[in-house]
Amino acid sequence: MARTILAVDDNPVIRETLAIWLSAAGHQVVCAPSGLDAVQLLEQRKFDLVILDVEMPGLTGFDVLAMVQRRTLCPGTPIMMLTASDYADDIVRARDLGACGYLNKPFSPEGLLDKIERVLEARDTLWIDDFHCIVGQASDGAAVKAPRAA
Repeated sequence: MARTILAVDDNPVIRETLAIWLSAAGHQVVCAPSGLDAVQLLEQRKFDLVILDVEMPGLTGFDVLAMVQRRTLCPGTPIMMLTASDYADDIVRARDLGACGYLNKPFSPEGLLDKIERVLEARDTLWIDDFHCIVGQASDGAAVKAPRAA
């Protein structure tokens, strides 16, 4: 099933790459070059997934993620962060702000599409990155993890 994905990155090569790979996988892709453009698009329409670059001039990905939480722009829409940074603090911050995943640049088409499909198919996924896939919480609050795909 075709899903509509918002891909946000200030780098035109990354945006074009995302558009090509996601379109080839059968998704409809809308691209935005900045955090401000992303917020405006999120106010206008609904997306099945948002892929959001962390480091952008002006509004960063974290700024947009925080605005989404405060303004309830896209309730229930999974947001996956995309970045060249792999600082543990950034990963924790993204999760705490409500992102459902974290994908490091550079990324392969297979890695990108695998994570996207896992998020889109399992709407109860709370968090997915290169090392974890937390799909829910047990009654005691402990994370219930699914095995990471090889």
